[in-house]
Amino acid sequence: MQDEMNSNAEPVLNIPAADVVSGGASAAAPAEVDPAEVAVLAEAEDPGTDPLRLQELATDHPLARPAVAANPAAGPELLEWLGALGDAGVAEALARRAR
Repeated sequence: MQDEMNSNAEPVLNIPAADVVSGGASAAAPAEVDPAEVAVLAEAEDPGTDPLRLQELATDHPLARPAVAANPAAGPELLEWLGALGDAGVAEALARRAR
């Protein structure tokens, strides 16, 4: 029994943790990413995006609304419009801006 507890004992299994996680039952399948959505979100988050373009993004892409609300280039009228939508993600972004 003492030999089993010896710190010099060889490990029973020598499997890299990454292999266990990536191939184990607990590993979640990767979510599919739409490159177009990624591009829209990146543009919505970019403080260099023109305010008129931010308005277009918020109007045409509801997914981008929280990012637009957090963008410092978004104007007060756009922020007011976004706030009136009742979207929880937008409300959270607007609250962070107010801090």
